[in-house]
Order: sequence, then structure tokens, then C-alpha cells
Amino acid sequence: MKFSLKYLILALLVFLGAVVALTVKLIPAYPDAIQANAVIANANAHMLSGRHSDAVAAYDDVITRFGERTEPALKVQVARAHFNKGTALGQLKRHTEAVAAYDDVIARFGESNGPALQEVVATALFNKGTALGQLERPMEAVAAYDDVIVRFGESTEPALQVQVAKAHFNKGIMLGQLKQHTEAVAAYDDVIRRFGESTEPALQEVVARAHFNKGTALGQLQRPTEAVAASDDVTARFGKSTELTLQVQVAKALVNKGTALGQLKQHTEAVAAYDDVITRFGESTEPSLQEVVARALFNKGTALGQLQRPTEAVAAYDDAIARFGKSTEPALQEVMARTHFNKGTALEQDNQPEKAIAVYDDVIRRYGKSTEPALQVQVAKALFHKGGALGQLKRPTEAVAAFDDMLARFGKRTALDLQVQEATALVNKGVALGQDNQPEKAIAVFDDVIRRFGESTEPTLQVWVARALVNKGAALRQLQRAPEAVAAYDDVIARFGKSTEPALQVEVAGVLANKGLALGQLQRPTEAVAACDNVIARFGESTEPALQVWVARALVIKGAELGQLKLHTEAIAVFDDVISRYGKRTEPALQELVARARSAKAELSRK
Repeated sequence: MKFSLKYLILALLVFLGAVVALTVKLIPAYPDAIQANAVIANANAHMLSGRHSDAVAAYDDVITRFGERTEPALKVQVARAHFNKGTALGQLKRHTEAVAAYDDVIARFGESNGPALQEVVATALFNKGTALGQLERPMEAVAAYDDVIVRFGESTEPALQVQVAKAHFNKGIMLGQLKQHTEAVAAYDDVIRRFGESTEPALQEVVARAHFNKGTALGQLQRPTEAVAASDDVTARFGKSTELTLQVQVAKALVNKGTALGQLKQHTEAVAAYDDVITRFGESTEPSLQEVVARALFNKGTALGQLQRPTEAVAAYDDAIARFGKSTEPALQEVMARTHFNKGTALEQDNQPEKAIAVYDDVIRRYGKSTEPALQVQVAKALFHKGGALGQLKRPTEAVAAFDDMLARFGKRTALDLQVQEATALVNKGVALGQDNQPEKAIAVFDDVIRRFGESTEPTLQVWVARALVNKGAALRQLQRAPEAVAAYDDVIARFGKSTEPALQVEVAGVLANKGLALGQLQRPTEAVAACDNVIARFGESTEPALQVWVARALVIKGAELGQLKLHTEAIAVFDDVISRYGKRTEPALQELVARARSAKAELSRK
């Protein structure tokens, strides 16, 4: 989280108090200060009551009346008027004008040596960075934060140190947005190095946030062991604090620790980290902590799913729903929608599709009318998975209806998450129609996916285009239209054959293997063998389980086609290759392919 609105308002309140104190001291010497203070007080009243346009006009009145005055007290008030004008413009989402207001502060007062004016300048520079971030100009935002650090980095004034610490912190955020995660880690380390030993509450909070964000950035860099250490640093430093802001950072750090442990495949240890959050903060009534506890329970369920313990995963999701299921807090509602959805997938994993469907229906009932994008995504996913569960129960007509419901609600949206769900639903609708012996209708649906998303450069959508083409090929083979099936497979290879995206590589491998099958159907065994060799050459050394399955399948198909060519010795050698590579594997798909290789080898040996 950036230091933005909260700190703008706090800064404004600090300035209000400073102005009042200043007025008391200056009444005898500067009568105009009373009038300036009255105008600023009026502007601040507008600001605090949400009348931001009126506040801007009132601050402009201060600037017009007193902007050329040279008395120190009036200069401070004019500087604060410029600053607060920028704050008000930010509240109105007029960020370009807010930047101009902050630039006015810097241009007029940037060379001042007075502590009061220096604080205004430092805060204006910081807020300028925040406004530039809102305008999606992160490089300029970084420059503004660097300006704070260069000007005031050596100051011993507590108020200026806070601005410097926040500038380092927000610089890290901007660098993260620019995907410069290594540089972001360095920015967070600067906060920790400079201010890590401070006992000032405001600085402690920035340090805690820096540790937390450092862990997140390390996770982005695929350095999970260091991410765990960064999270442990937060807990070690602030774990016993009773300050709410620090408790929130400790809770978030523990959740991040669990996520990093998950990256390390240490799911049992991840569950322990989530349990630590629940033990420490599970009884809190503070919304900010409740949200983190809800996320910990959600992540605990996900980790238990990874451990193939779906019953315990469901229990974790139920715990979250019992605690927070009736909350009207938007952040908690999003977590609850995801929790309900994951409960459904855990029930599917536990071979309870009927119960899973009931949970998906609960998601649809609770959140189906929401206009919140994050909740709409969960409803779309629930409808999609409901269709999948109905397909698992051999109820393809109802499955198609669920996919159609999803498409009617969310089809043709521009948000990427919803487009992915739309493409996913269409592909699975096509699969369900194939299961219902309606391959012609299935092909029409797959063509719809290709037409809608075929030109997308988004990898997540490209995967579904590839899957639509793969399934179109399967439907064409079902209709004994093997040449058209081969053409569909060639389309996948032409579009995605050179992709380095793992999910697309799996689709390409599957296509090449299926192309081999289709060519075998066409009595073109030499070409079928070549297609299978393509799979083996491209992916034969991969350690990715999904790719290994396709390599094994390609070898089995190749062996069968060599048998058709009466090349029995070569075919037996290929089946031996399958047995040698995968004979000791325990995955059901590989075990099945090894069994087929053994059986085919035995049959050829008898000839």
C-alpha cells in the first residue's frame, strides 16, 4: 500500500494545528495573519467536510491575497495553501493540476532554510510523486521521490525524516510497477538501513511496510528463501507490538511467508505460517486485521489442497465463511467469494461434485448481482466450474446451460479476467457438446473462441485459443474428417509453435501427438512418425510433468505406427524407450502409457 490518502489527510490536520498555534503567537505583530488564518480555516473546513472544489477556491483566495507577502508567518501560510490546494485537487482526481500546485510550492519555497517551509516542500515533493503515480507516470514519480531524498536525506528533523523514509518506500513501489524488482528491494533496504533502529512510531510503520514489501518483491524475483527471511524480520522486530498498524504488517508478513513457503513447495510449513496469523489475530474485531485473517484461512485451504488434504481444506474454507461470511466489507466480500469458490474446487478434488455444485450455486446466489469486477470474476468462475462438475456427472445438457449462463452474464466484457473466463467457458461448452454427441455444434463453439480471441497477444487467452483448436481437431476426428483435423492441429503449430510459455508448450506438444494420431487414421504412418518425433525432439528432455505425458504418448503412437510399417524391431525399441523413461513413475497417466507400451511390445514380440 502506498502512503497516499491517509498521509495527505494526516498532513493536513498537522498543518491545521500548526496554523492555529502560529496565529496565537502572531496576533500582536502580524494582524494580516489573523485574516489569512481565517481564510485557511474556512478552506480546511471545506476540505474536511468533503467540499473539495470549495476548498480549492478558498486556498486560491489565500494565495491571491497574500502570495506576494514576505513576512515569514504569511509565507508559511501561503505555502500551506498551495500544498492543501494540491491535496484537494487530488481528492477531485485532478492529478495533473495537483502536480502543478505542488510544483508551485517547490518553485516558490524550495530554497528556504526555515524548518516549517522545508517540511511543506518535502511533503509537496512526496505528494507530487504520489500524484504522478496516479497519472501512471512512474519514472517521473521516482524522480520526485529522489528529489525528496537528495534535498532532505541528511536532515535530523523528525518530520523530514518521515518524508524521506516514505519517499524511499514509495520509490520502491514505483520501481515494482516498472518490473524493476531488484531496484525496488534496494529502495526498501534503504528504508531499513536508515531508519530501522528508530523508535518513532511513524518511522517504525514505514520500516515494517518496507520489510513486508521487500518480501513481496523478492517473491516476484523468484527468491522465496529470502522472502521468508524478510517476513521473519517483520515478525522479529514488531511481533509483540500492540500498535494496530504494526500488527497489520506482522499479519501480512506471516501471510507472505506462507506464500513464499508455498513457492518452495513447503506446504506444511506454509500452513503453520497461516495458523500463526489465525492464532495471533483471529479474535480481532479490527477490519484491517480481519481481512488478513480471512486471507490466511483462504491460503491455508489452498496449501492443504496442494497437500492433497481436501477435507481439511474444506474445513479451513468453512472456518473463514463462519467468521466472515456475512461481512459487508468489500475487501472481505472478495475474500469470501474466493473462499466459497475454492471450497467448491476442493469438494471436486474430493470427488464430491454434487456438493461442489451446491457451493458454486451459493457463490452465484450471494454475489451474482454485484457490479464489483473482482466479485464478477468469482461468479464467472463458479458458473464455469459448475459446468465442469455437471460434465463430470455426465449431465452435459446442464453443463452447457451453466456455460451459457456464464456467457450471457459476462460474455464480450473487456476486462482480461472476464475474457479469460469467457474463453474458458466457451471451450468447455464445446467439450460438453462433444460429450453429448453433438460434434458439429462443438466445432461451431470452438470456431467462436478462435474468432473472438485468435488475434490476442495475451498468453492466458492464447492458451484457450490453442485448446479450442485442439478440441476442434478432436471433434473433426470424431466426425471422421481427419484432413480437417490435421489442418486444425497445423494451425496451432503455426500460431504457437515457437512460444516459450509453458502452458502453450503443453498445447503444442498435445497437438503434435494428436496430429500423429490423425495422420495414422489417414493411413499416412511415415508422416505420423515424423509428427511424434517432433514432440520427442522438442520436449523429450523436459521435466515438466504435463509435457512428459505428451512425450510418452507420442512415443507410444510412434511405436504403433512403426508397427503398421512392419518395422517391428524399431517399434519394440520405441516401446522399450517408454518403459525405460517412465516405468518407475507413479502418475496414473504415465502408468497407463507404460502399460500400453508393455502390451504392444509383447504383441510385436510374438510376431
